[in-house]
Amino acid sequence: MVSIKKIYSQFIHPKLSKAVKESTQIVEKYKNETVFHSKTMKEILSEKFTYRGNKPNTIYLKSAKTKQPVEAKVLINVKKDYHLKDFYHETYQIRDLKGGLIGEKTFSIQKQPNNTYQMFGGFMETMDNDYLGVGIRLDQLQIERALQLGIKSIPRESLAEAVIYHTKMGFLPIQKDLVQVDKIKDMPKLTKQTFQYACKDIPINQIKPIVVNKNGKFYIDVNMTQTITNMEESKRLLKKDNLYRINHIESDSSFLALSGKELDYWKEMINGHEILPKLDFDLPIPLH
Repeated sequence: MVSIKKIYSQFIHPKLSKAVKESTQIVEKYKNETVFHSKTMKEILSEKFTYRGNKPNTIYLKSAKTKQPVEAKVLINVKKDYHLKDFYHETYQIRDLKGGLIGEKTFSIQKQPNNTYQMFGGFMETMDNDYLGVGIRLDQLQIERALQLGIKSIPRESLAEAVIYHTKMGFLPIQKDLVQVDKIKDMPKLTKQTFQYACKDIPINQIKPIVVNKNGKFYIDVNMTQTITNMEESKRLLKKDNLYRINHIESDSSFLALSGKELDYWKEMINGHEILPKLDFDLPIPLH
């Protein structure tokens, strides 16, 4: 329901209200052009790449050379944190059949006082470009783990050069760090103050601040602006240099989460292609 203050503000600040409308269109375009636009994801979560054999802890990745399924092994390690109550650190590795490390993901889980669970981000790295779908498999393992524990939001901190991948996987910016704007003429100054150090590799004139109206007041949504700025710079570099992957952009990370309909989409895609129930690891469920 739209508040009276918000409606009133639209009349007394028409230019800022126009900026909000334009920002909404930018955000929708960003989502529509990127979220789940991954051919590799759809392939990896298909029957062709679902391992049905009898070898323990085995999954299929995609060979970069042959484009066909190739076997790999999953290893899981869970450690209890002895300084934080009901806090567990989990590490998931994918290795080749000779034991070489292909990819790794870490994250943490804490049981809350109300017996629900919260997930905390860690890191993810792919070490071997001979395989495709490594990050997708690691994401799948984390998402399956979250679903086991009834976790409804999976957090992620994305490096600038990785934001396209994470957005394709359904991770979207959370609202974080709002900067109030009183007049439209203040926008250039506030944009420079907020992003001149956060977006070191990106000229200020390329940054389009995302403006939101919250209860009749206007704000620059810093995290959403950072995310879309990183996204646009990544797309520009990929196109300019005809690249498949960007090594680094000197720009601050952004904070994302997988939840709601995007998490439901993953749940639907995973159904029938689960990994965790087939592995020989005794994960503590529930954590206690």
